[in-house]
Amino acid sequence: MKRRTIMLCALVGVVVTTTMLAGVPSQAATKPGQVGLVWFTKASRTSLTITWGKVSAATRYEVFVGRSRAAVADSRTPRVRTTSAAAKITGLAPGADYWVQVRGINSGAKGSRSARQAHRTIAAQTTARPPSFKLMTYNVCSDAGPCDKTWAQRRPHVLDRVKTYVPDVITFQEAASNFADPSELPTLLPGYTQVEYKSAKRLFVRSSRFSVAPGRTTLPDQPDVFDCESRVRSCWMKIGPSPASVTPGKSRYAVWAELIDLRTQKHLIIVDVHTTTTVSGREAESALSRGRETKAVLEKVKQYNTEDLPVVYAGDFNSHRNRPDDFVRTEMAKKGYADSFELAQELVGQHRNSYNDWQTTPKTSVQWGDHVDHVWAVPQQVRVLWWHQAERITDGRYANLGSDHSPLVVRMQVE
Repeated sequence: MKRRTIMLCALVGVVVTTTMLAGVPSQAATKPGQVGLVWFTKASRTSLTITWGKVSAATRYEVFVGRSRAAVADSRTPRVRTTSAAAKITGLAPGADYWVQVRGINSGAKGSRSARQAHRTIAAQTTARPPSFKLMTYNVCSDAGPCDKTWAQRRPHVLDRVKTYVPDVITFQEAASNFADPSELPTLLPGYTQVEYKSAKRLFVRSSRFSVAPGRTTLPDQPDVFDCESRVRSCWMKIGPSPASVTPGKSRYAVWAELIDLRTQKHLIIVDVHTTTTVSGREAESALSRGRETKAVLEKVKQYNTEDLPVVYAGDFNSHRNRPDDFVRTEMAKKGYADSFELAQELVGQHRNSYNDWQTTPKTSVQWGDHVDHVWAVPQQVRVLWWHQAERITDGRYANLGSDHSPLVVRMQVE
């Protein structure tokens, strides 16, 4: 009898222990957390590389890919399975848009998918491999409205970005008369030459890398419309307003120069542009004005560019792809131009908007990247090695903002 009692107690103990263990969720059964922002870090004509932050309880990840926002959400078969927080998606079409979602999984549960994010594969690029150069575009807001009051304190932060990246070409916008006294420029930006200025647009080149082509342009000067230097090929041009402009009393200008690469002796044209900002309550009209101004600058440069030199347009275009009325992009595409953001082999800061609105916490966009500042080029004429949103970041926050825009820097080769 005693032996039966002992055996019965042992069996009860096993049942109780098993029941208690069954009530404790295992690591494998815990649902992984949701994947946060997915970053596109590299691109080629047929591949995209993405990274993301690791999530709790995930032992591996599934990457879903679609050719549209709806298609990726409907996708049930992962394109990539991986144990790391990065993936290279291959076998893609050149110049095509792809949406991705990522989710963490383990042996017993699946996490929620990340937000849908998209990028375009590189459409085309030159096969030539000339020496590369760096171009920075930067709206520095030196005297627009309240900016003037803080410019003296902010100017060192702007110069810090220049000194950090040492760009070979700089296109400034909103860099008006208080940007610097002319006598200051040699010491303010040593090694640089200002080659053209008009209406707060300033075009600088690093003197050891570029010079301005000598001689006058073939286009005649037109008072308050088009004017060129007498001995070198640098000009400013009026690109707005049109009769239907949202700001009929405010003229818009662009500056440009035909440059000689001192390493190769090849010529190219750099154009510094600032199109109309959005007027509150008149968003649609503002977008149309930007489209007209973009069309105007493209047509005027084409009149000059009879030798079909490569042209790069850089500046604050006040428009981005997430807007349904991105007429800047439409006009550029008509002439064969693409955003360097979509031509870059490497990307840094994809989600950090180039317009920071004075916020030290980076403003982020999810689907495309809300960058109102752009560098445009013809894909077949260039190879964009990298694209950087170049604001200084410390512990996830911007350190020492120089403007309400962040600089963009592109390293490129031009045939």
